[in-house]
Amino acid sequence: MIKIKELPATVVSRFLKKIDSNSTNCHLWQGTIDRSGYGVFCVGRNKETKKTMTISGAVERMITAINIVTGDDGQKSKRAVVTFLELLKMEEKDYAKQQHFYG
Repeated sequence: MIKIKELPATVVSRFLKKIDSNSTNCHLWQGTIDRSGYGVFCVGRNKETKKTMTISGAVERMITAINIVTGDDGQKSKRAVVTFLELLKMEEKDYAKQQHFYG
């Protein structure tokens, strides 16, 4: 399993370009999909694909985790995920400003 910390910035950037995060409720996969309709994203030279879960499934689990930790009804967690995706798309200097201000 590849850990997020091990992914080069170019891979993360390439991944984020395949997500349409303009919607408030759903982040649509704009990349390749397989015959079953699941999003496909390859990392590495062998282009071996291993599906463990859909992107939307991972986002849903992140929202549930935030709800569990904060005791929220779901509204704050959805805003947190949208904010997280926007932070991932930022250039380093813009992110540094946000980090300086918010911690």
